[in-house]
Amino acid sequence: MADEKIVKKERIKSVRKEFLSIFGQQKGLRFFRAPGRVNLIGEHTDYNGGFVLPAGIDRSIIVCAGLNDKNLLRLYSLNFGTKVECPLSKIEYRSEDGWANYPKGVAKMLQEQGYTLKGIDMVFESDIPIGRGLASSAAIEVVSCFALIKLSDIEIEKDRIPGICQSAENKFIGMKCGIMDQFVITMCQKDSVLFLDCLNLQYEHILINNPDFVFIITDSKVKRELVNSVYNTRLKECREGVQILKNFIKDIQYLRDVSAEKFSYYRDELPDL
Repeated sequence: MADEKIVKKERIKSVRKEFLSIFGQQKGLRFFRAPGRVNLIGEHTDYNGGFVLPAGIDRSIIVCAGLNDKNLLRLYSLNFGTKVECPLSKIEYRSEDGWANYPKGVAKMLQEQGYTLKGIDMVFESDIPIGRGLASSAAIEVVSCFALIKLSDIEIEKDRIPGICQSAENKFIGMKCGIMDQFVITMCQKDSVLFLDCLNLQYEHILINNPDFVFIITDSKVKRELVNSVYNTRLKECREGVQILKNFIKDIQYLRDVSAEKFSYYRDELPDL
């Protein structure tokens, strides 16, 4: 297996070369990197206010970013071979822009929260398998957010970045995901998993550098398109369950608030689904 540092160095060198060929020579180029993720425990629990145990992986997105003086957001993907640009003053969702809607959405959310962005060029390169459940969309959101705020000289606490990226996916993309993916990609550490309480965002890094532990990611070859999948349907069904249970259990907001005992007592009040 190739040394990770050598591979990373070669990827950065390659992305820089492509950036210069696409956007021309620019000073002050900066590089940012965000990993994909796996989740060990806690499927469909983040949007129910529950617990998750995800970890970053050794696949990542790298972006080379530099300023332009055109007040434009100019984006290029080496994986897709496509370029998208739009004025910072008029960022809109366009289905034909595909992958570029994720960084566009992050830029839109930052501006809606009152931050002033500078015109920025970005070239993306990823070795995260797309549509395989490894959070490539969240990775591009997080890496874009870091690039946008750093080059625009914006000061934002690191723990606010997951929420900004989640809002981009919820409001701009239309995917009603929870915060797990964006949170672990922003906060993960090497040789650790991240235990996260999705209700209050308290978290703990748990060291797992035991050589007896090996995590293997396999590819089912089934491509997922989350926005068009039943994910949003599942979220809707969970919320409907909460609304029904509110008739019997006061002060609950999420399924996480319903104890196993109370669920067993009132389960006959719920439809089969």
